[in-house]
Amino acid sequence: MCIKGHNGFCPCRACDIQGVRNAAIRNAPYYVPLFHPLDDPREDVDPASYWDPENLPLRPETGDHSWDNRIASILDGQTKKERDRRARILGINGKSIMSTIPGIVMTRSFPYEGMHLFFENLIPNMINHWKGEFKTLDSGSQDYIIEPSVWETIGLETEAAVRTIPSAFVGKLPDIHTSQYLYKAEYYSFWFIYLAPILLHGRFKQNKYYQHASDLSKILKKCLEIEITRTEIDQLKKDMIQWVVTYEE
Repeated sequence: MCIKGHNGFCPCRACDIQGVRNAAIRNAPYYVPLFHPLDDPREDVDPASYWDPENLPLRPETGDHSWDNRIASILDGQTKKERDRRARILGINGKSIMSTIPGIVMTRSFPYEGMHLFFENLIPNMINHWKGEFKTLDSGSQDYIIEPSVWETIGLETEAAVRTIPSAFVGKLPDIHTSQYLYKAEYYSFWFIYLAPILLHGRFKQNKYYQHASDLSKILKKCLEIEITRTEIDQLKKDMIQWVVTYEE
């Protein structure tokens, strides 16, 4: 697609949401919270303190700011430095050969890939949060970390849980406490959707964190259904927005 990707300053193919990063760390990746830090050093763009998840600034498909016109703007830069600056701000590396195919709309024709988005990224990150092992972050002013001794029990119960489940549903799950490194998308998917609502019940010091995890489990289960109605899609959007807003709070 010739776009910057999820660690870019403007990472979304569909909207113009902009990321922030820790300026004190060299080559730190961008991330895209709805609520931006107050000390966000925005280089050469105007800062936005909040992105409305129900009204994100969608990339226009026509007009002066269309995909093709933005590419033209990048190529019109007088120097490589200027072209690179425009590409970073617009989130586009160049003209994709896919855009020459009739019927392809660069902002809408490419679905989001759930395996990596959810089961190789979001779920292991959440588990690492609950273990107190997410990058260099501690729990701050919150109290969502589950004690190691409790994780030992969760790990043993994970192994025991699948002994009576037919292998057509999932293979043998390793201990998620001691052998999480063996987990891939299939294991994370099954564990989080079907086991976590039971294994995590009563394990957090505050129930609101369990409820937040359960809400995500329900969202992912709905996403994997073979059929889904327009009404369910609308509700799913609301549920996803609420989950992200609650997470950032």
